[in-house]
Amino acid sequence: MDPGLGGRRKAGGNFRSTSGQRFVYEEVCCHSVDLTATALMILNAHFFWTESIVDTYCYTSDTKYEYFRNVVWSWIDFVVASLAPFVLMISINVAIIVRLVYLRKRRNLNARADDKTRMNTMTAILITVSLMFFITTAPITIFVGTQEYWWSKAETDRDAAKLDLVWASVNMAAYTNCAINFILYCLSGPSFRRELAKMLLLERWLNKVQPIDNSTVSTALGTIRTN
Repeated sequence: MDPGLGGRRKAGGNFRSTSGQRFVYEEVCCHSVDLTATALMILNAHFFWTESIVDTYCYTSDTKYEYFRNVVWSWIDFVVASLAPFVLMISINVAIIVRLVYLRKRRNLNARADDKTRMNTMTAILITVSLMFFITTAPITIFVGTQEYWWSKAETDRDAAKLDLVWASVNMAAYTNCAINFILYCLSGPSFRRELAKMLLLERWLNKVQPIDNSTVSTALGTIRTN
């Protein structure tokens, strides 16, 4: 049998396997997006009958829905928009950290000091990203859920101005969450910076500043030495 033919068959088999796995991943991602979109549409469908628009403002369409809007929906919004994602993020990040620590100990029990530093940095960033998400998203969900109470207590223009300032502040915090991850990754992740440099055609300059070390495993937030 021709060794070259066998090698080509083997390579072809690996290619088909890789292509098949990629197709499965793409299919899973598509189904996940569809499922998430459907769940969110069902979750927010109640607005069609519980809310009405009067002079560009939203009001409860019937008094029987006021308790649902002011109490029940406030808790649902807080859990879905902030608490549940935070718990999911922190759980997955902790699982990633535990797995990486296990792999590092399995491959090299005598880890170098710089490897431990990288691991500590990555751990800190993963936890920080999760905490920043909760810190920046929780205020707006809490304020939206309690704004009816606070506005009922506003008796003067000064009180109304304070509430407007709070509303602007919690909005800015929520928008900050959309941008802070990029900054954190740039500050802490050599691999992330290198990929960003490739996109910006700065890879040659980055290699001079920070040469590539082939003995490391790249992660989204840092590198871990494997030998």
